[in-house]
Amino acid sequence: QGVPMANANPNPICEDEILNLNANVIDNGVVDNSNWTGPGTIDDPTSLNTTVTDIPPGPANYTITVTDINGCMVTDNVLITVHPTPDAFPAGPLEECDDGTGRATFDLTSLNPTITGGMAGNVFWFRDAGLTSAINPPNAFYTNSTTVYAIIDNGFCESEVIEVELVVLPQPNAFPTQMELCEDVAGSGLASFDLTQIWDDINGGTGDMVLFFQDAGGLIPINSPYISGSGVIYARVSNGVCESELVRIQLFVYPAPMGNDIEIRVCEDLAGVGFSEIDLTQYEDQIAMGVGLTITYYEDNQFLNEVNNPYRASVGTTILYAKVSNDDCDSRPIEIRITVLPTPGALEAVIDVCENPPGSGLGTFELDSLTIFVI
Repeated sequence: QGVPMANANPNPICEDEILNLNANVIDNGVVDNSNWTGPGTIDDPTSLNTTVTDIPPGPANYTITVTDINGCMVTDNVLITVHPTPDAFPAGPLEECDDGTGRATFDLTSLNPTITGGMAGNVFWFRDAGLTSAINPPNAFYTNSTTVYAIIDNGFCESEVIEVELVVLPQPNAFPTQMELCEDVAGSGLASFDLTQIWDDINGGTGDMVLFFQDAGGLIPINSPYISGSGVIYARVSNGVCESELVRIQLFVYPAPMGNDIEIRVCEDLAGVGFSEIDLTQYEDQIAMGVGLTITYYEDNQFLNEVNNPYRASVGTTILYAKVSNDDCDSRPIEIRITVLPTPGALEAVIDVCENPPGSGLGTFELDSLTIFVI
């Protein structure tokens, strides 16, 4: 009448679940005492029906021993399988950059190794803590900033629920602008653009890096300085985490005036004065090529020391430089080579001869005799 029949449920069981142990006897009245033994923490070993917690993974054997009122002892046992419960580790937050809509695409699976700790198990993702709304596919979850939930399933048991914060980072601002230069060489149509000079215009003065591209897709990068004619390039701002949308940068190359180097050869104004007053405007048609141009003259090719016109040039060779300008650009330094030659001097002379023939009023002069007066 007191022979027990042992059973346990659930079986198999996960290590963090509660195991129910039950022993059935035909007549409880003949039972003097009972005792359960086995792994884990048995809540009340002396009760025919009890529970067990903290069961280690692996096979677990539980034995019930019943002693009847006559002192007879009878045993029965039940064998269960205990599966390990996977440990889920904290992960995140996961950050992605705003795509311009306030949202971003998150690859949740990138956190799987962190959550599993590198152990075996499949990670499942959900929108809610109740695990009723699965995220599929988890490697391309398009959302605004939010919280999602993950569990690990090793095929037998599930981990605790892990909260993961998703953060949409704001993209930096980028502003379109333009850059204007004169062509480097007159007639070339090209200029060398130092693109770093317009970083502040593009990033708004934030100090963030600005990247430049030839194409609207941002596939062909540009380095500075960039040699180009008039046209459009593209820029985006990067703060090291996120990048802005591409913006247009307009480049303008204006034609530079062309000019000719010239040489001026004159004599000094008066013999012995040592200089010549030269009206440089007389040569402007030779210097400048085109109409509507202005010409300024300088002692140096850096256009630092302007000279007045007319220009007093000393005997010998002097080099001046002309700057030819239109409304937008200046020419290269145009060389003006001035050579002032000394003017030979002479003295007045008187030649007296007799008329020949008499009465004719004519005479024969030997001019060669005057060369002795030339200085």
